Amino acid sequence: MVEVTIYFHHGGEWLTSPEPHYDRGCVTYWKGYDPDLISFIDLVNKYINKLDFVGVQELIVLAPTGKYFEIIGDEGVRTLTSFISIEYKSIHLFTTEDCELSVYVTDIVMHDGSFLLSPIVNEGTDCSESEDDSNNGMVFSCLDYDTDELENFVTKKKSNITDSLQDYKEIVKGMAFKDIAEAKQFRKLYALAKKVELVVVKSDKKRLRYTCAADGCPFLLLISGDLTTPGDKLQSDPKYNVKEMKADLHRVFELNVSEAKCKRAKTEVLESLEGSFVDSYNKLEGYATELRSCNTGCDIVIDLSKEALSNGKRKFLRMYICFKAMKLGFKSGLRPLIGLDGTFLKGKTKGQVLCAVGQDSNNSFYSLAWAVVDKETKRTWTWFMQHLQHSLELQNGEGLTFISDMQKGLLEAVRTVLPEAHQRYCARHIEANWCKRWGKGELKKLLWWAAWSSFTEEFEDQLQEMKEVNGEAGQDLIDKYPPKAWCRAYLDTVCKNQAVDNNFTESFNA
Repeated sequence: MVEVTIYFHHGGEWLTSPEPHYDRGCVTYWKGYDPDLISFIDLVNKYINKLDFVGVQELIVLAPTGKYFEIIGDEGVRTLTSFISIEYKSIHLFTTEDCELSVYVTDIVMHDGSFLLSPIVNEGTDCSESEDDSNNGMVFSCLDYDTDELENFVTKKKSNITDSLQDYKEIVKGMAFKDIAEAKQFRKLYALAKKVELVVVKSDKKRLRYTCAADGCPFLLLISGDLTTPGDKLQSDPKYNVKEMKADLHRVFELNVSEAKCKRAKTEVLESLEGSFVDSYNKLEGYATELRSCNTGCDIVIDLSKEALSNGKRKFLRMYICFKAMKLGFKSGLRPLIGLDGTFLKGKTKGQVLCAVGQDSNNSFYSLAWAVVDKETKRTWTWFMQHLQHSLELQNGEGLTFISDMQKGLLEAVRTVLPEAHQRYCARHIEANWCKRWGKGELKKLLWWAAWSSFTEEFEDQLQEMKEVNGEAGQDLIDKYPPKAWCRAYLDTVCKNQAVDNNFTESFNA
């Protein structure tokens, strides 16, 4: 049997904009409560008898999705307890007193499946090889690193102080120590293990020099803190390249090491400093669960490769994130203009980031949602737009305007998911693509004047001047890029922002 904890929120206030939510207040709770014993009258009496409420007008519960539902009678309680499981065992209750205004939230009995959170991890369909993308077919992969060939190098270059003198009978040129104090301790143990007397010739904060006390013995031990080992240099400068590492190893330790070994050594050091990619991917599900628990109402979805799962393996495919604060911000009064863009991820795993960015009344960008995907295709953009539609409750897109750089599959994905939404094209990207064929100069200037035209007559005049310069170029422009998507004279009047470029989204991606 799953025992629940019931939290009774009180002393705060209800805010109804942009949607009902409870602000501030105090909390008392029942811990380890048997869900079979929960009754409507007991919950109401808790507020009246223990928390000094005059009367309870509405009893409201907060769902894991961040939405509020009203509990009416024992039928509502039975519906609530039907959701209790290992994942859902903390119940947050709220009320409105008889003297307060009603909040008017949905009856929990009438819930449409939006009470519980959707699964964090889902199966996702891999992009086929035939789908074009701008990532040269590279997908996410997490490789285990082969470090067998580094074993000898690591053994010689690293020493640990232990209790056994047998570990100190050999001293190797190029050994590395944490500091001078550790080097001195190692020297003492070495002398004990070899049963010799080493006499200090020079000693300061950075250098040590020892010789053997025996007459005629040529033994000389030099320890210096002046030279920086490749590992130390890599820690301070992650961009330390393989060629420099190879040269330093030859200069400092007189070692001839291949570039392949240096590359593997660099990978080993960076992995020890930052952790492996494999470990990071294994923690994604825990990261998503923690975000959901501490930020109630946020949407986080992870897709695993369906093809890999069929082979008994787990392979990361896509991840979508939209925080509740972003949802509330969009509904609170942002402009009905959303910029869409994708950008490359640089590093070991590659991939791309898709993002949706809004704009506030000061024309500053406001991030709404983002996703990490393997490729930028119609499939991934459709997947992203479907989740964005759910998070921001966009319905069919009526009254909204999307501006984009016309990425592969994006325009069709928006038309499919949000058929009533308007679409704008970024004039800067039109200029970049169009001028590749027709050149810049006067045509570029006329293109921007045409994009900024506020009246259709002004646009026609600019287009005529463009055709006088180059008739084919002007006709090619309106054939490939319909003016209603990039000229101010033809833009929709619902969105009052007359931007013809997607710079605010590009700024977020930079």
